[in-house]
Amino acid sequence: MLNCAVVAELIPADAYVADVGSGAGLPGLTFALARPDLRLTLIEPLERRVTWLNEVIDDLGLDNVEVLRSRAELAVGQVKADVVTARAVSALNKLAPLTIPLLEGHGQVLAIKGRSAAEEIEKAAKVIRKLGGTDTSVVTVGEDLLEEPTTVVRIVVGR
Repeated sequence: MLNCAVVAELIPADAYVADVGSGAGLPGLTFALARPDLRLTLIEPLERRVTWLNEVIDDLGLDNVEVLRSRAELAVGQVKADVVTARAVSALNKLAPLTIPLLEGHGQVLAIKGRSAAEEIEKAAKVIRKLGGTDTSVVTVGEDLLEEPTTVVRIVVGR
């Protein structure tokens, strides 16, 4: 959980965040707990996970997060986020087309990745540019808190 929570420092204040493929709530629920200023939509296609996520949200009394049962590509138009996050969803060349359209032309994608982040950026560079990505970088967070820092691919879209 901590390797997800540290990513919250990359998100601007009062941002609207969409978490694609929320599954067990990572990183979305950690952001909702750590950053009450954020508004979050957890996008998850599987009904049993949606049910579980809603139960956890109710149990924790979180009022800054909602769950949308949908595939990411079908959520375009329903969700307009400032920041889109994803963890363990797909390789970047497949993840970019699922996440960048949810920004509707500007914002950032924060994809929690492993050691292969730079290699994934190389393979996805053309797709990212085609979708409006203007700057892609590897960012490391949590160096002073975690034994192994968290690696994030940041894709800036628009301005």
